[in-house]
Amino acid sequence: METILSKVLALLGILIFSILFGIVPIFMSRCVRSPKVQWLNNAVICFSGGTLLGISFLHLMPETRESVHALRLQGKMTSFPASVSLADTIIVAGFFAIYVMDELIHALLEWAGVDHSHKPHGRDPQADSITYIPRQLTKDQTTSTDNAAVEPAQREFHNIHIPGILTILALSFHDIFEGLALGIQEHNMDVYFLFLSVATHKFAIAFSVSLDFLLSGVDPKVIVLYTVIFSLVNPGGIGIGIALSLLSREDTIHSPMTVTMQGIASGSLIYVTCFEVLQRHTTEENGSHVSGIRNTVFVISGFIFMLGMKIVMGAHNHHFEEEMHGNSTASW
Repeated sequence: METILSKVLALLGILIFSILFGIVPIFMSRCVRSPKVQWLNNAVICFSGGTLLGISFLHLMPETRESVHALRLQGKMTSFPASVSLADTIIVAGFFAIYVMDELIHALLEWAGVDHSHKPHGRDPQADSITYIPRQLTKDQTTSTDNAAVEPAQREFHNIHIPGILTILALSFHDIFEGLALGIQEHNMDVYFLFLSVATHKFAIAFSVSLDFLLSGVDPKVIVLYTVIFSLVNPGGIGIGIALSLLSREDTIHSPMTVTMQGIASGSLIYVTCFEVLQRHTTEENGSHVSGIRNTVFVISGFIFMLGMKIVMGAHNHHFEEEMHGNSTASW
């Protein structure tokens, strides 16, 4: 029951603070245009990418391998040739599934007339972006971002709902699997571990998405709508994970369905890190390698941070297991 409470708190925390970070640019439009603020946001995104990488390789993937091995020994999962890892196959399948879905959504965006360039119109070239701006929002823009922010494209208001919502879905569909990975965890420490990484990434992206829409001339009311939609996806995944853990008649870790979903979630996080963070944020800027190296340092720092957290948590869990084992022995 305590774990369920932790998951619910994580759900509410991600939902509320994602909305707050998403609406901050609306009320602080001049301040958030500062190169320092955009630099900081980019640094947080890169750092969170490293934490997601750490979550995948240090926690989800080993846990998936252990769970699949246990299920195979119990005869609950189909045997695989000895030379092929079933767990790794599930993880890679999740990676490619998200990859294919991402490409399909981008194709839909293009068909709907949305410009999915990685660098929105009017942004500082040093401020990397991973967002997708509706083409009709940028084609009539002036060269001044100040005017774009002050004078929303009211005449386009009735046309931006569908492309804008498609844009948000393209950015957040894999967040369902991030939330799912958190929702199926069995221990409080694991919930906190995933929450720290997922929340950091979500908040930074919510801020960046809102800022990009603001600088593209989107009406603030529409930005709030998009922010709410964007913020609901992760909690939705957490809710699905909680439901799976409650409906399972046995321990979640021994359920073939939840183990498979955890493997897919791990593959999803690897995709997000490789294609949404590393590819778009650790590249050269203005012909210089300096910014790319700086961003790479932030990614590595995020991974090292999660490695340290894992070591500390592992020592804590090991000590806890020893105490439980000692109490069990004493009772005999």
